[in-house]
Parts: sequence; C-alpha cells; structure tokens
Amino acid sequence: MGPLFPAWLCLQNNIDVPNISYTNLTGTIPEWFWVVFANATSLDISYNQITGELPHDLEFMSVELLELRSNQLTGSVPQLPRRIRTLDISRNSLNGPLSLNFEAPLLQLVVLYSNRITGVIPTQICPWKQL
Repeated sequence: MGPLFPAWLCLQNNIDVPNISYTNLTGTIPEWFWVVFANATSLDISYNQITGELPHDLEFMSVELLELRSNQLTGSVPQLPRRIRTLDISRNSLNGPLSLNFEAPLLQLVVLYSNRITGVIPTQICPWKQL
C-alpha cells in the first residue's frame, strides 16, 4: 500500500475494522484519516514507519480498539475515545504526561512501553477494576 497514505483511502468511510498494519506506510497521518475512520470500531496502523504527531483529541471517534504500535509517532498521548477498550501505542516516541482528564471508563488494556511518557498515572483510573 505504501509508502504514502493513498488518496483512495479517504473514500473508504464505511469500513468498520480497517487494518493497515504492515503496509510500509511512511510520512504523517493525513488530517482526513481520523474523520474518515471516526465510526470504525477497530483501527490498526501498527508496524509501519509513520511519523508526526497524533491529533490532540480523539474523543469524537467510536473506536474500541486502537493499535498504533511500532511506528515513529511523536508528541503527546491524545484525549482518548470514550468507548475505547484497548490502546496499544507502544514502540513510538510519544512524550509528555498523560492527560489528567483521562476519560476512557471502558479501558481494559493499555500498552505504553518504549515511549517517553512522563509524569504520574491519573488517579481517576486507579479504581477501574477492568483495567
């Protein structure tokens, strides 16, 4: 598929489970990408060479499973979709603290290793028994 995000991908807004992992994508994620796949329940773009920052806010998305591992993403961890259950952003270069407004009450699995995340774990997630 790669090396760049193909233009035809922006017309694929009815895909519920887009998996574009291991597709040799490089460069930054286009702005339209998050809107096109806002209603997807699962989104996997792992194991590519994607660079750049994630949007600051992904709360508008419906995604329950978000896999971004093993890319070259930078910047901070965004506000997460409220329905998210699984987040894997491991093996990137994300930095800074986690948001203190961590609003993902259904979250069950978070994989953050091999980044540069700093600060404390937000206290509101500590009582979540499903995490």
